[in-house]
Parts: sequence; structure tokens; C-alpha cells
Amino acid sequence: MTTAPETRLADANTALQRYALTIIGASIVVQLALVVTGSRIGWLAAGLTAVIAVGYAAFLIRDHGALGRVRYGLLAAHVITFASVVGGFLLHFFVLAVLGDPAVRADTAEDFVLDPGWFGVVLGMPTFWSLGLLVHALGAILGRGFEASR
Repeated sequence: MTTAPETRLADANTALQRYALTIIGASIVVQLALVVTGSRIGWLAAGLTAVIAVGYAAFLIRDHGALGRVRYGLLAAHVITFASVVGGFLLHFFVLAVLGDPAVRADTAEDFVLDPGWFGVVLGMPTFWSLGLLVHALGAILGRGFEASR
């Protein structure tokens, strides 16, 4: 017979697996859209990334209770989102940089060494998001992994 904690764990694991596949797929779509637009960071990339953020928020609203009662469940969702979104942009940038693609170069000598759009997604977004992820991880650790009442 299945007990309540085992059912909660199974529900949370299933939700996280579905979410991980969805967020990875969405991140791939963002990177493919970038390829189609010449790898220029603009409104399309920003809009698609915002759609991912809204999807993440919806997932948290829908599954917050189950994930919060499973050790590190909410933190796992945060890490999956961070790694998928930031990792996708960093991998895309890495390939462009290795190939010497002009999409990542600054337009003028007065600009920083990177295109301003790529500067934001390669340096700004990971920097500030990782600070939030670090605070979340510390909070989860201090709460012994549980982020909702059991």
C-alpha cells in the first residue's frame, strides 16, 4: 500500500520530470529562434525568455504545495530553469565566439567588447540570477530542504 509521503514524492518527481523536459524544449526553441534571427539578441529572444519565465511562474503556482513538501523540490525547479535558460544562452554564445561570429562583437570600438544584447544574457542575467539562486539554496538548506509545511 502506498503511503502519503510516497505519493507526494512520486507526484513531485513526475511534475519535475515533465517540467524539466518542457523547460529544456522551450530553451531549445529560444536558441533556434536566435539562429533564425542571425543570433542577434532582440525583442524576440526577450519575449521568448519572458514566456519561459511565465511558464516557470505558472508551474510554481500549480505545483508549489507538492514541491515544497518534498526535500529540495522547489530548489530543483529553480536549478532546472537556471541551467536550461542560462546554459542555453552560454552554449550559443560559446559556439558563436569560437566561430568568430560577428553577432557577438561590439558594433563600435567605443562599445564594450561584446554586443550589448549578448553582454546582457552572457554576463548580466547569469550574474544576477545566480545571486538569487544562491539565496534560494541557502534558504532551502537552512529549512533542511523543505519549503512548505509538511
